[in-house]
Amino acid sequence: MSLFHVIGLSIGLIIFTNAFYTGFGIRWPGYIAYAIIGILVILLYRREVNQWILAIEDGTIIFLSKTGTREKRLAVIKADSVTSLTPLGDTLPKRPFEQFCKIDGPEKPWLLVGRTDAGADCRVVFCPSEKAVQELRQSMGEYTGE
Repeated sequence: MSLFHVIGLSIGLIIFTNAFYTGFGIRWPGYIAYAIIGILVILLYRREVNQWILAIEDGTIIFLSKTGTREKRLAVIKADSVTSLTPLGDTLPKRPFEQFCKIDGPEKPWLLVGRTDAGADCRVVFCPSEKAVQELRQSMGEYTGE
C-alpha cells in the first residue's frame, strides 16, 4: 500500500463518516474511521522505515529486519550449506520462500537456496548489490574472477 493509497483511503473514510454524521446523526463511525486511519499510518510507517539487511559473519549468511534500533533475525544459513545462488528468472521458486525485495522492482532479484542451522530447506529471494554478490560468492568459496 503506497502513501497515495493511505491518503485516498483516509479522505474516503472521513467523507464516509461525515455523511453518517450529517445524514443520520450517528457519531461513533468517526471514531472507528480515525482508529482505522491510525492503524494504516502505523502499518505504512513500519513498512517504509523497515530495512532488510544482509550480513555475512564467520561463514554464516544472516538476513535481518531492522526497524529503528530493533533488529530481528529472519533467516540464518551457513555459507557451506548453500546449494545455489542465481539470478531469479521469470518464474518464482517453489513455495515456501522468503522474499526480501520487490520481485517486480527496479533491482535484479536473486535466489539463494540452502539449509538453515536446524536443517530445514530455505529459499530466499533478495536484491543484493554487485559487491554483496561477490562477498556471498567468496564466503561460499566460489571464485569471483578477481
